[in-house]
Amino acid sequence: MSNKEDWNEIENWDKEQKAKKAALYSTDFSDLKDEKSIGNINKINKVISVSGLVIKIICVLSFIFISFFLVFLLYINYQNIKLQVDVDPEETIEAQYGIKVKLLDQQIDENKNGKYFFQVQDKTGIKFTAIKNFGSLVEDYPQRELKYYFDKWDSNSKNSFTVNEKIEDDILYCDIYIENYNNIDDATDKFIEFVNYCDGNYKLWWHIYIKTPNKVIFPYSSDNMTREEVIENVRNQVGE
Repeated sequence: MSNKEDWNEIENWDKEQKAKKAALYSTDFSDLKDEKSIGNINKINKVISVSGLVIKIICVLSFIFISFFLVFLLYINYQNIKLQVDVDPEETIEAQYGIKVKLLDQQIDENKNGKYFFQVQDKTGIKFTAIKNFGSLVEDYPQRELKYYFDKWDSNSKNSFTVNEKIEDDILYCDIYIENYNNIDDATDKFIEFVNYCDGNYKLWWHIYIKTPNKVIFPYSSDNMTREEVIENVRNQVGE
């Protein structure tokens, strides 16, 4: 092969490389005759690549920042809701139980959270405690009311009941139940006797029940049930 042919082959190869670069960057490199110009294009390519990487890093950092900011906003919103959702112990208890109460004492903080000591304004004069924590309210009025009537009940049938009570943080927890009995009807009659003593003041939510080896039975499913209805209800729960 002659020098002329070699030179032509080199020029053809050079044109092919320039055409490839032109196709890649949508730029015509046919006028570029030296390696310095091609080197400049390579530098541009590197700058574009670095710029793309920087943009990606900025996008990732922006996403992380926005995520943390949104979490912070949600936390602040939760705290505001927690402060806004509140209960008034006196109004809540009076509305729930249909009673009027008198505040005897209170041990509360600047947010009005803490203990409230009430007395029912009726002939019973039942005293009880309520503990408020923003929107949460724990009180022992039902337990105190049950204990009030059970303590006043004077009957031999009372000996068949077991009283399980404890006081934690001034709140009374009380369960009263019949566990030992000759037959289920006998236990039911003693339960009915106590309900009749309460003279219409018995509450379905009181923790007083008949306890069998397998289950806990609440004889009354509604108010104003007859003796026969109560006995049938208990038998159905026992499975007789």
